[in-house]
Amino acid sequence: MSRSLAVVAAVLCACSGAPPRDPDAPPDLLVVVVPSTWGAAPPEVLAPHVLHFPQAQSVHTTPESSWRALVTGQWPGTAGSARPNTMQSVLGLYGYRTVGRVPAFDLHPSVQFLTDGFDAATFSADGCLADHLSALARIHPEGTDRAVFAVVASSRGDCDPAREQAALAGVLSGPHSAHRITAVVSIDASDWREPDASAPLYFAGGGFVPGARQGFASLVDLVPTLLTEGRAVVPSDASGTPLQPSSERAMGPQVVFQQAPGGTVGIRTPDHLLFLTGIDGPLPAQLPEATTPVVQPLRDGVAPVAEVVAPLYQALAQWDRQRRATSAADRMGSDAFRDMLRDQGYWH
Repeated sequence: MSRSLAVVAAVLCACSGAPPRDPDAPPDLLVVVVPSTWGAAPPEVLAPHVLHFPQAQSVHTTPESSWRALVTGQWPGTAGSARPNTMQSVLGLYGYRTVGRVPAFDLHPSVQFLTDGFDAATFSADGCLADHLSALARIHPEGTDRAVFAVVASSRGDCDPAREQAALAGVLSGPHSAHRITAVVSIDASDWREPDASAPLYFAGGGFVPGARQGFASLVDLVPTLLTEGRAVVPSDASGTPLQPSSERAMGPQVVFQQAPGGTVGIRTPDHLLFLTGIDGPLPAQLPEATTPVVQPLRDGVAPVAEVVAPLYQALAQWDRQRRATSAADRMGSDAFRDMLRDQGYWH
């Protein structure tokens, strides 16, 4: 850094209260959890600042399952360790300061670790999203070559959406936005068995150029995306795929897998939704004659249902088989998941 630039940086840091940052330090990472009512298309005040995925899908029906997908990159039922890696634990190993106000929900004691690792001392216990976002200005890394990973969500249900959105727009356009990657997601309860299961998924900062990008995406993709931005190794049992424009997604997956409690699993393409209920144990390679899946066309002019049941079921069965795999060679990590979709013809 030139001497003049260093002086400017020092002045800016003195004004903000932040210590000087090494220009080679990894970016800060921010996850903002918002209501699903914000929609797959961002609110008008956010649109100039974010890349959004119009085909982003809700893949779970409960906030607890969605949170698990957000911090582990896994679907429930994924085999491997009983305690999978979480995004906050991995980033902590890379020197990130992990802070946040985690959304309020009840977790079974056996999976309480999914919310461990966040320092919430800087955030009010009963604040709106706008209040938590304003607290970010007081949070700094623990060294000039370190960074911050933060998760913020409203702690109340009576917050003004316009104020929340304006506060987030301010963060996305503020002086620190050039050194931060922000992801905006929702973990609200939803019923993905409906024809429209779209959900908010926006990114800002780095190489995420504002606009729209086609291809299915979901919360499962967050771990490989943000860990890649944080220059961290993506765990081998994280099943999603990076959403960076520079990744080999191109158009990305044309399929998403969805799950609900009670043994309901499904597969969605732009044209059809197939799901089965009451599943107890692994899916067989071929659809049993006694099993009748529910298949819904999602738009006019698509292939008849009878023609798509077999290929959709086979893709669903392979997904189920790989998520249950216990050997490292068969486990559905990010690369294996992409290869599976490509083999099935659902990657473009």
